[in-house]
Amino acid sequence: MNFMMAASVLGEVMGVFGTTAAIAEIFLYEPKIKIEGGEKVTQDTLEDGTISLSDIRFTYPTKQDVQVIQKAEIKVAKNKTIALVGTSGCGKSTIIQLLERFYDPDEGTILFGNQDIKSLNPQDFKKHMAIVQQEPVLFSGTIRENIGYGLENVPTDAELDEACRQANALIFVKDKT
Repeated sequence: MNFMMAASVLGEVMGVFGTTAAIAEIFLYEPKIKIEGGEKVTQDTLEDGTISLSDIRFTYPTKQDVQVIQKAEIKVAKNKTIALVGTSGCGKSTIIQLLERFYDPDEGTILFGNQDIKSLNPQDFKKHMAIVQQEPVLFSGTIRENIGYGLENVPTDAELDEACRQANALIFVKDKT
């Protein structure tokens, strides 16, 4: 009876070692794309404001046999709105993921003004761009709380009204609050 109990305890201890190793692996993992550090977005870049994708080629790390983007060339001028349109699987979402730095392209460059986004501090870069996804994500709370979500400072009512006005949503938001 004691031998069976010892075998059971030993099995549990070995399971804990395996779990501990997996947890240690997570803590020691070095991501390819750093989430901290890098250059600040310069005033020249902000004034230029152009986003340029040049000769972009990309393959997902888990599907090395399928090149999702073979040669993308896109240029978006400051304060312009574009839509990525195409058939399912043509790379629209992948382009957005590259702009958001979830991945880096295998080849080519993505410039914000004259700065390569790979060299930029990701948090600083993301403060200066906006992407509206096909499927919006709404959080619990009011429309006003959703609009202000993620801002460093709580916006005033006047600031929220101005953001809604610029988005042509002021009447809608006022009707719903």
